[in-house]
Amino acid sequence: MLTVRWLSAANDPLPELHVARVTDLRADRYRVRVGDVLVPSRSTSIRVAVAPPEIDGTVFNSTLLAVRCSEQIHPELLAAYLMHPAGAAHLVSASQSGTAQMNLTTAALGEVPVPLVPIEQQQELAALLAAADVAHRNATEAAELRRRVAHDVVISRMTGRNNVHA
Repeated sequence: MLTVRWLSAANDPLPELHVARVTDLRADRYRVRVGDVLVPSRSTSIRVAVAPPEIDGTVFNSTLLAVRCSEQIHPELLAAYLMHPAGAAHLVSASQSGTAQMNLTTAALGEVPVPLVPIEQQQELAALLAAADVAHRNATEAAELRRRVAHDVVISRMTGRNNVHA
């Protein structure tokens, strides 16, 4: 069962999912499809993710809304817009809440205005986002490696042992 907690780890390695067989055909509308844009229906923060192939067919619970994009908008662009302050502001104003917790309905989500550019430009913009994500991941991994090496050098100097694990 996919919950809103999955969104917080969506850009990390996939967390282990608890699997249960659901044979009720009515549950099909609550199954994630690759490319669905997942948005929290109840949350204190806005986290949005595009469903990867690894979770295709997973049932999601009432803490998530799944948006199936038409050919008019690329899922990665919708997710990027909803995470941007401009799109997030629309989500917050569409939510029905007087508290810090957002309560978003499918009807309210459907009313959020989303700017569209021609589909050819969307493909280019989605490729730009993908390249930026790869660069970010690589930079983060490189920074973590540099940090580990620095710690190993410090410990090696302090203990007189060669503890480098690079």
